[in-house]
Amino acid sequence: MTYEEFWEKIIISEEEKQKSVHYLQYRGVEEHDHVCQYLESFSGEKVTYAEIATAFRYDKRIRRVLYKYIGLLEESIRAHITNKYSNKVGELKLSATMDDNLKKYGTLFTALSELTFSQLITQVQRLCKTDKKALFVYYKEPNGLSNLAKDLYAVVTLRNEVSHNRFLLDNRNLKKCSVGDGNCSLWANIINLKNCLPELFREQFISDINDCIKEGKTDYSNQTQWVLTDSLIIRL
Repeated sequence: MTYEEFWEKIIISEEEKQKSVHYLQYRGVEEHDHVCQYLESFSGEKVTYAEIATAFRYDKRIRRVLYKYIGLLEESIRAHITNKYSNKVGELKLSATMDDNLKKYGTLFTALSELTFSQLITQVQRLCKTDKKALFVYYKEPNGLSNLAKDLYAVVTLRNEVSHNRFLLDNRNLKKCSVGDGNCSLWANIINLKNCLPELFREQFISDINDCIKEGKTDYSNQTQWVLTDSLIIRL
């Protein structure tokens, strides 16, 4: 699809066409067209370039927040394991990767640091119930630990999509989790991440996600007006 063919599909001014060229090069025409079709699915009507550009910017804000808090989750897991087991590694039930890392690096701290997030979550699954309940307070009774494995692996997939800078609002790769009706929506996955976070971070996480709708400071010499389609908004 050419720039001109894309412009024909949407409502766009001549001034916006000039602004759009950089972003069409940066994100690609096909991805812009995908977001265009996604927005059209809500109203069945032609959408504006400002709506498409705002969707990209809103999605990027959400990704930045998720990246930050998934990092905090990862750090808190490593901290719990090292704080409790650095002097009694023999009490840990190790995953195969952790066992190899300990043999290679010699210390629990370094062995944990060398794990990918996915490998870290695999090690979490081998922790005792007491550790899991200490790490994931939401999963204490009456919620229990029955959904924890599925929910943590959903966070792994969310983290991968965020790290690869994929568009999240209409992302079909996200996994089912136990929140709501158990669907794969971004909203469900965000709530799922909130539930997995330490209690200390949850309220700020909610605030940061909700604040993504705010326009903020914008240089309109390079950007369009902030026109956020209500159907896109993630409300916690």
